[in-house]
Amino acid sequence: MILPPLRVVSAAWPSFVEPRRARFLESLHLNVRDRFRSEVVSPQVYRDDPLEENRDGVSVRRFPFVSRNAPIRSAGISRIGRVTYLLNQELTVRNCWRADDIEQSRGGCVLAHWLVPGGRAAAGLARRLKVPLLLYAHGSDVNVYGRSPVGRRMLKQMLPEASKIFVASRQLEDALLEISEFEEAASGNRFCILPIGVDVDFVPALCPPGKPSPLRVLFVGDAIASKGIAEICHAVEKARSNHLKIELRWIGAPPKSPRFRRLGTVLGSLSSSAVAKEMAKAHLLLLPSAHEGTPVVIQEATVMCLPWAATPVGGVVELHEKFPGGHLLPSPGNKEAVEDSIVQLMTCFISEGQVGVESRWRSMSLNNVDELRVKRRAKLFGDVIEEVLACVS
Repeated sequence: MILPPLRVVSAAWPSFVEPRRARFLESLHLNVRDRFRSEVVSPQVYRDDPLEENRDGVSVRRFPFVSRNAPIRSAGISRIGRVTYLLNQELTVRNCWRADDIEQSRGGCVLAHWLVPGGRAAAGLARRLKVPLLLYAHGSDVNVYGRSPVGRRMLKQMLPEASKIFVASRQLEDALLEISEFEEAASGNRFCILPIGVDVDFVPALCPPGKPSPLRVLFVGDAIASKGIAEICHAVEKARSNHLKIELRWIGAPPKSPRFRRLGTVLGSLSSSAVAKEMAKAHLLLLPSAHEGTPVVIQEATVMCLPWAATPVGGVVELHEKFPGGHLLPSPGNKEAVEDSIVQLMTCFISEGQVGVESRWRSMSLNNVDELRVKRRAKLFGDVIEEVLACVS
């Protein structure tokens, strides 16, 4: 049986150096590999990552750019890095899928993960191959890069061409409509709210962690300004000045500031199973972001029965309402209030001791987290794509 090709242009994909980066996307596509043949173009951030690779049946082609060992959204990316990224992405997309290659061109569709910067190349490919265009908005591609003059123009051009637009939260749909001035009435049923699901490595913890002395606080992701790194560090400093025992652990790209790095233990990039083990030992996950889609790490913590504290952005509020156990921090615009709220929460957790730890664990273990699973989300993802393909067959 010949499966229809799903040609994917993504701003990130797991790699040898960082197996967890965008692992949620790989899990999504692996769960539909019996329905589609996924072929991926993504950036080569690290030189040790191969330019061509087959990952469990998913073909991955990486394009080089002047990355300085940093993802495209990192503040350390230079102007020439951004230019080489866009040029090499376009060249690689054109070389991978040529319009005159009949077998490659027949059927299927084109999908862009993160609308800016990949949506433009994906839209051009869909036009050349005369196949449907699908877009998937995840967060910063709309909330940050989509609000720049260039990003706004790109969104205005690509949205009307898309057969379906997946969004990680309702907030992202609203932001897309506002930024691009895309008429909601004209959009019809093009939008599909579909947060990315949780990988199979994350399962409910069988027992609560030990006593909160010290309180083990966890951050998972790229330690960049928009994730509230400064707020976390200032809160930890305040708590320690009040003689509270706090153990802070960084998973992912560490803070650039030596001062911030010294406040915690840098674990670097870990596999999903290793992250799950760290979550099982932690007392609190922090994510005081300036903006989000629907954060995968918050969903992972929810499945693991790990209490979390996050700012009310993107789909965080909806997760808080559906799955008790998380804590909403003040708006990210009030940084001092966010820091004070984190300090108060850590103080409360420590004062309640093991009784509080066990009570929170029991409460979170009652959540029905089936809908957060990647398998459930992947089924809907595949169903929507098949509906799109059925309309053009």
